[in-house]
This record gives sequence, C-alpha cells and structure tokens, in this order.
Amino acid sequence: MNYLLRGLRAEYLKTHRTIVYWLLLLCPLALNILVVLIIHEEAGTGRIIRKGMNPWIAIYNINFSLLTGVFIILFVAIINSLLNNIEHKSNSWKHLYAIAQPRWAVYFHKSLFSIGALLFAMLVFSLMQPLSGMLLNAMHPDLKMGNYPMEFSHSIKLLTKAFISTLGIWSIHQWITFRYRNFALSVGIGIIALISVEIIGDFFDWMKYTPYALPGQNVGGDPRKVTSTTVFTQEVWLGLGWGMTIWLMGFWDAKRRDVV
Repeated sequence: MNYLLRGLRAEYLKTHRTIVYWLLLLCPLALNILVVLIIHEEAGTGRIIRKGMNPWIAIYNINFSLLTGVFIILFVAIINSLLNNIEHKSNSWKHLYAIAQPRWAVYFHKSLFSIGALLFAMLVFSLMQPLSGMLLNAMHPDLKMGNYPMEFSHSIKLLTKAFISTLGIWSIHQWITFRYRNFALSVGIGIIALISVEIIGDFFDWMKYTPYALPGQNVGGDPRKVTSTTVFTQEVWLGLGWGMTIWLMGFWDAKRRDVV
C-alpha cells in the first residue's frame, strides 16, 4: 500500500505545474457556460425548457447530453495523453520499473490517478450546474426556477451513469497512452471514434454496444422531455464490462512490458 501512496503522490508532484489541473477546471466551466448561452438564446421559445417541466432537470439533461455525446471522448483522450506523456517526454519508464515496487504497481497507480482526475472533472462539472441555473434565473426571471426543487438526485444519477459508461473509453486511452509516446495517437483515435459514432451509428445497430457510443445514451432520450432516469441501465453495465476487460488487458501488458 505504501508504494501505491508514494506513486500517487509522485503523479501529483509531476503534474501540479502542468496544464492538466487547469483543464480539469476550465473544461467543465466552458461546458456550463455553453449551456447557459444555449438556453439564454432559446429561453423564450420553449424549445429547450418546455412549459410545466422543472427547469433544473432541463439544465442537467442538456449539460450531460453535451458532455457525454461530444466532449467526454476528446476530454478523456487529451487528459490521458497529458498524464502519461510526462514519462514519455522524460524517458523515465526505466526508472519507474527499476525502483523498489512490483511491476504491476506502475500501471495501477497511474490508472488510479487518471481515473481520479476524470471523476474530479465530472464532479466539478456537476457542482457548477446549480450556479448555471442561478445565473439563468437572474437573466430570465420568467423561468421562475426558485419555484422548483433543484432535484440534486437527478444530477447525481446522470453523473453516476456518465462516469461508469465512460470507463470503456477511459481504459482504451489509458492503455494507448501508457504504451505509446505519440501524443496525437490517442487524440486522433478519439476524433475518429467520435465521428464514427455520430455518422455510422445511425446505420449500424451494433455501434451502440461499442465503448465510444455508450456515454451518449446517458440521458436516455430527448433531453427536453426526460424527467427521470434509472442508473443501472444497459449502457452502464456495458461500460463497466468494457472498462474492466480492457483495463485488465492493459494491466497484463504493463506487467510484461520490456522497457530496456
């Protein structure tokens, strides 16, 4: 356990003066601002926040639809690339494998730090949503958001679904960026996957079972109409299954890796 704690501390020290932490804060902020602007433009039309619907639920739905449908794939690809590229740039893999710790610990603590960064960004994203709602209420008092409950439970359910259904994507890019030093490889695969899901997914039903398509099913329908959600749906279980399977493959590869 001590070497895992030392490994996590080392990861923090190596990244605390990089752009990683700025991205973990600014990306959720940018997405919340985008949703505020979208709802602001459509506030009087009723196309986003429908009459009689709790506006807080509408805000959560739109936020998570944009996050899981578009941004999460590229975010995971970039963050994992930044975290593992530190070792590639400094050619320090030999040092990591040479110090007094089991070989599996290298991949384990790097994975733990990476998935912690992803969870942190999602938590920040969720915590910013009430602030977005308050800002919208100040801009559009006619929304009367103060008359409705904030429905934090709905946001927590969407957060849980988004995180678990993203595990397959995370495990793919954790393995790729751990294994290869090419920064653009992970991002390129993420872009190709995003385009494929958006275009090919409409023609091939099997695409919805692939790791990259699972987060986009998070809200479970038209975000303007969904008023409730169930956490442990098909895409969540598939995301967990893909995530564990691919991570174990990467873990096995890291144990037998030759860095000489």
